[in-house]
Amino acid sequence: MIRKNIKFIIIAGFAGSGKTTLGKILAKKLNYTFIDKDTIANNFTNLLLNSKNENIKSRESDFYISNIMPLEYKACINVCLENLELGNSVVLAAPMIKFISNIDKFNDLIELKKLQKMNVDTNVIWISHNPELEFKRIKERNSTRDFNKIKDWNKYLNSIINIVPDSLINYYTFNNTKNQISDFEIKSILKWLKK
Repeated sequence: MIRKNIKFIIIAGFAGSGKTTLGKILAKKLNYTFIDKDTIANNFTNLLLNSKNENIKSRESDFYISNIMPLEYKACINVCLENLELGNSVVLAAPMIKFISNIDKFNDLIELKKLQKMNVDTNVIWISHNPELEFKRIKERNSTRDFNKIKDWNKYLNSIINIVPDSLINYYTFNNTKNQISDFEIKSILKWLKK
């Protein structure tokens, strides 16, 4: 059986950058499956943090980063791979902050070798950093997972200031500077995806 051109589009960026909004727009426009890390992981993450007497407001603790974050990403990638194996193109919205700066970590995370065997075209859309807009958005969404970021915004900013995608990753930089994503911006992304 000849497989159609299957795409895996990863929307990555910082908290409040607009990953979910952009991901849903693209998934709807392209008729792809949409997967969001927060939707998949938040309930079990909160339960795990509670069961270990960890603060559910913290997504920066050593315990979360070492024990729970890998489970969140594994669950997301597994769901993506199942869809891709079925021939469904996928848009995944996930920060990728701990992986994006290192091509080897990133490729291991997304199981690139498996994707290549399935002949999946993998692309990353990196949403560039806009601290003022991100702060406004995460304050408005009022989510428990953002509590510590808002509480010590400067500390959070300093922890992410140097994070950029590894130059070996095939990525498109999307400058999300407004609350509304224009048709022109979507057309530019779609044009890039067709290359």
